[in-house]
Amino acid sequence: MTQLKKPVLAITIGDPAGIGPEIVLKSLGTREIYERCRPLILGDARILSPRVYRIPLKLRVIANLKQARYIFGTADVLH
Repeated sequence: MTQLKKPVLAITIGDPAGIGPEIVLKSLGTREIYERCRPLILGDARILSPRVYRIPLKLRVIANLKQARYIFGTADVLH
């Protein structure tokens, strides 16, 4: 499936003090997610810290959807 045909999956982090941010980041550390969709995190980028959760993932803060790249290893965050 080509990248443009994959659906964009918007993922909210939920309660910033809960387990949502960790679950979102760990999920995006799985290549299969990127094979099935174009994931996009919606939330406060300051809450998300792959270093805190020991996840080898880079965060890329974007201002609009046109900036999203949807590349495994880097999570696009619409702050």
